[in-house]
Formats: sequence, C-alpha cells, structure tokens
Amino acid sequence: MTENDTDDLFNKACEEWDAGNTKQAFKLFSMAAGRGDSSSLNNLGYFYDHGIGISKNTNKAFQLYKKAARSGSVAAYNNIGIIYKDKNNFERARFWFLKALNVGDGEAALDLAKLYLKRNTKGDMASAERYLRLAIDSKCISEESVEEAEVLLEKFNAGKCEEGK
Repeated sequence: MTENDTDDLFNKACEEWDAGNTKQAFKLFSMAAGRGDSSSLNNLGYFYDHGIGISKNTNKAFQLYKKAARSGSVAAYNNIGIIYKDKNNFERARFWFLKALNVGDGEAALDLAKLYLKRNTKGDMASAERYLRLAIDSKCISEESVEEAEVLLEKFNAGKCEEGK
C-alpha cells in the first residue's frame, strides 16, 4: 500500500462519516490507522471518546489519541487535553493544550481559555482573556469555535463570565 492509498482510505472514511455511515467510516479509519495514519488514529479515538458507531470507551480513546500524538497529530494533542480537563487535571490539560497551541491549533486557545475560566482565580482571568483573543484571531479554528470565543469574551468583558460553559 502506498501513502496515496492510505490517504484515499482516510478521505473515503471522512466521506462516509459525513454521510452518517459511521460503521463504514470506523472500518476505513481502522484500516488507515493500521497503516500508521495519525489523523485516522485520532478520529478512531474520537469515535471511542464519543461513542460514535462503537461503545464509548474513554480509556481506548485516550490510548488512540496518545498513539496519534506520537505519530504527529496536532488534533490529538488537544483531544488529550480535553480528556485531562474532563478529569479535572488542570496541569496535564494545560500542558497538552499549550502543546497544541504552540503548533498553531486555534481550538487549543479556546480550550485553554475555558480551562482558566473554569478554575476562575484572579490570575486565571487575565490568561482566559488572552487565550480568547488568540482563539478569535487564529487562522486554524472552526467558525463555530470563533463564535463561541466571541460570546465568552463578550460575557467576560461584561463581567458575567464566571465559568467556561
């Protein structure tokens, strides 16, 4: 199999996922992941993390995210951070979000802001505002996440943002 074949598997898996064929997408991502594709490993982790077409299994998701991160998936860095955030492990979540942000992932800036907003100490609020602004200005972030960051920043500036929800 060539790299193009692996790319084709990944692209077909994405098409199947977009079409709602999650079982077929899972199968194709599994095949591409077996060939070392880091994005497919990350997406498999996401499927396990959210119970998409498979039983939810956070431990399996975490293992796949770690493997994807070792293979170079920046999105996996952020997903690892989210798992640590959900476990209330601020320092580990912060480490992984910063790792993602340092290679240009704007989603990580939003997740860092929400992490600081949730902790809600005086020093954290300045960090939260800084990361919200970074998220809004990022070129590598979804439109939905930019909108979320803008809403949080508006609430923050109005003095109403107590928690990253």
